[in-house]
Amino acid sequence: VVFSAGNNSFGQLGDYTNTDYNYPIVVGELAYESIIAMGHTDSDPTIRDLQPLVELIDDERLYFDMAQMDFIWNRGFNLLPHIPVGEINSEDLEFQPLDPNMLTEVAGPADMVTFQTPDPNNIRYGGSLTQPYDKGCTLQKKRLETAIGVQVKKALLQENNDTEN
Repeated sequence: VVFSAGNNSFGQLGDYTNTDYNYPIVVGELAYESIIAMGHTDSDPTIRDLQPLVELIDDERLYFDMAQMDFIWNRGFNLLPHIPVGEINSEDLEFQPLDPNMLTEVAGPADMVTFQTPDPNNIRYGGSLTQPYDKGCTLQKKRLETAIGVQVKKALLQENNDTEN
């Protein structure tokens, strides 16, 4: 639990108000969680929360299920400009990989945002983040307070351990 007090003219205390407090108040109960990113991968087709890390093997695809996305907006360490006005529709979400050389958006099933390595013959292994943006925001592109870690790994080759007796 986090407490905060003082001037709150710009929402800097993190309680989603601009009320000043002379005494400590509880803030940040669900800090930095504004979206539950639901989806699956080729190797694990079960729809699940993809946070904090998704592992992809070689050229495996990552699917964000837009119909299953949930939003949490009640508390956090955000300033007032981060409070959404009304509800955010899944059609307004745009996912941006921070390393487009590792993942790029590709065509996929309806109601899914699908990512895959840009060049299956030249896979870039390692880790990166994918962040959702609210493209329906009237200001600039607004980053939601969430990032999904993506780790692209090389498939382990199964060794043939046949031995002669």
